[in-house]
Amino acid sequence: MARANLGNMLAGIQEKDRAESASEKAVTPVVSIVDKATPAATDPQPATRATTATTTRTRTAKLESELPRYLELTRKEARLTDSQLDDLAALTRRLNKTRRGRGERLTDNTLIRVAVDMLLAKESSLSGTTEEELRKSVGL
Repeated sequence: MARANLGNMLAGIQEKDRAESASEKAVTPVVSIVDKATPAATDPQPATRATTATTTRTRTAKLESELPRYLELTRKEARLTDSQLDDLAALTRRLNKTRRGRGERLTDNTLIRVAVDMLLAKESSLSGTTEEELRKSVGL
């Protein structure tokens, strides 16, 4: 008898969790920005379409500039070896210690982006059909 009650309780909890999850997905947060310095906000005259479009672009540009750096970038997945990950993490820690709080915080992803830029800068010398051949062609 106790097992049946426990099963009913678990089923009820799972259904409740599913319902909460579905309601969370249905809610979309809305952000409203009022720029008091914008003439359209203080001017009693209705704004023209051109003014509204310009104001909207300005506000969008302000929002984009306020985004954290990682949100401005496109996500890309890469598979690395364990030794690459360990060495990358150690290098990131060493560089963050030497910067002593100056500049932006460096991450593994920061170093990966720099490495990609270095590879692209050597694009003309890059040749080969295997990973090892590609490494040798750029001097690694």
